[in-house]
Amino acid sequence: MKPNITLASALLLAIVASSAHAAINVITPYSNPLNTGPMTNPGPDGVDFLYDAKGTATDASYAEWNITTTVGAWSYKDLRLSANPNRGWGHTAGWYLFEVQVATQFIVTIESPDAYALPGFVIYAGESLNDDRGSAHTFSNNGLDLFTLNDPWDDNGAAKITPSGSNTNDPGLTYVNHGYNPSGNSLLKGMFLQPGLYTIAVGNAANSSATPADPTFNITFAVPEPSTALLALGGGLLAFRRRRR
Repeated sequence: MKPNITLASALLLAIVASSAHAAINVITPYSNPLNTGPMTNPGPDGVDFLYDAKGTATDASYAEWNITTTVGAWSYKDLRLSANPNRGWGHTAGWYLFEVQVATQFIVTIESPDAYALPGFVIYAGESLNDDRGSAHTFSNNGLDLFTLNDPWDDNGAAKITPSGSNTNDPGLTYVNHGYNPSGNSLLKGMFLQPGLYTIAVGNAANSSATPADPTFNITFAVPEPSTALLALGGGLLAFRRRRR
């Protein structure tokens, strides 16, 4: 069956399809999981974060960054009733760093060939340089419980002293936006981003008690060419594609 998408989504896709392509500069891998050899973002702590790759959009001409990856079955959200619905599992999600050099609309598209997939993503402002990647097991998937879920690994904020007397830092990455499809294996969401660095976590929702398989995601990060139609869409574009029953 043909997917059912909103009028706003169809308009966006038509604009994107008619635009001229420009390059997004990609560095991959952008981290060194084994901590051997040179590191691309060691930061003051001397350890890379979980980024799989970094992409840079140097202008606002239309450009795409296409990624195919496999994520953990419940890396975005665990659907068990006893699980925290705001919690993603950091060590099984896909992490990407995206740099915007010119203010632009930014479009995230996630599709999966696996019918059981329920994709989601969250975007934070900033690059994680001062962190504890060994403690990056959870993250806030929607901006809620941000301090509790990100504090174990995100030390990018102001210095503090814990009750035990040890020196550490507050979380420094700030929530920007998120998208999640609770009923289908693809999603499309657009937003407006100012110049800067953005940390993006992508994952899947599933019930961990059911031991589901890890889904494959085809991810596209796109920077559309500015236009009146795109600006009219603003940050409110969100379309889910659902198969007809």
